[in-house]
Amino acid sequence: MDSTVYNDKYNKQREELLKKKDIVKEGDKYILKVNLEFKSPSGASIFVFGGSINGWLDWKNDKGVTIDKLYRKKSK
Repeated sequence: MDSTVYNDKYNKQREELLKKKDIVKEGDKYILKVNLEFKSPSGASIFVFGGSINGWLDWKNDKGVTIDKLYRKKSK
């Protein structure tokens, strides 16, 4: 993938998934073809984006609502 993750574990995981074609490049995007589980939303963001990111605020549903609002700060 284009950005190196500061976490070696995630770099190795990305490399393995690319070799197995579980991640494929389509145009200028990478597509993950398998389900992965992470301990936190931020861990998933770090895997995808390559840096320290707040996954609770970065991951959004199709309506643009963050998972923070959906799961931690239930809307009234």
